[in-house]
Amino acid sequence: LKSQDIFVFPRHPPTMIVTVGRRCVAEQHTELAQSFPIQMRQALIQTRMFSDCHDEFVQQLVVGMVRRTYPPGRFVVEEGQRSDTFFVVYSGTADVVVNGCPVSKLMLGSVVGENSMLDVLSRRPATIRTIDKVEVGVVFRASFYALLETFSWEKRKFQTQAKQQLLDAGRLLNSGQDLELAFVAATFEFLTTLPHFDDRRLEPFLESLAMGSRSSFLRPNFELFREGSTECNEVYILERGSVVVSSGEAWSKEIT
Repeated sequence: LKSQDIFVFPRHPPTMIVTVGRRCVAEQHTELAQSFPIQMRQALIQTRMFSDCHDEFVQQLVVGMVRRTYPPGRFVVEEGQRSDTFFVVYSGTADVVVNGCPVSKLMLGSVVGENSMLDVLSRRPATIRTIDKVEVGVVFRASFYALLETFSWEKRKFQTQAKQQLLDAGRLLNSGQDLELAFVAATFEFLTTLPHFDDRRLEPFLESLAMGSRSSFLRPNFELFREGSTECNEVYILERGSVVVSSGEAWSKEIT
């Protein structure tokens, strides 16, 4: 920090400072802030999914959590929604509601939806409705997969587990097929945004398309296909870079 970036705060009560460029924000240290990562870690390592993971992986999972607060009577998630997050309850209580009927309660340390990280077709099996003020730590599927790229043991573990689940459900027919969780999820999410594909009934079909897709890096000036070609049995999704589409001599258009 340069001298003009230094900010002095009273020693009591203790403070936490976050510096962004020349802006500085002071946040009161509370028991909540200090105990949050400890409680989240304890809750995660007690689950079947994360109990044998390396401690550093679990710690990084907690660091990447997004903290959210819900007032009484709010829906945290609703039955039937797409499930691309899981969360851990840090404070408060909530009802688990199935078909309009409360069936159980969530409280400190409850972990909800962790298995959805391995299944792009997963839907919320129940509605979570807060009873009083509830605070949760949320992990998104995208950040979970990004973290797996730096932890090879956990990546192999979860890819093997996801593959077995797909085989057991009959959604993966070839046991020797490679399965890249992050790539399949990203491709699936993109396909659901395309016209005529935003239909829930098509999701198993789109998952199959995503699992059968492959990623390729193409050199500049590479010709994907030529106008008039009869070999038109592939669909291309542009992940990065740009291509030029032309028709005869009349026009051309750059797509990014």
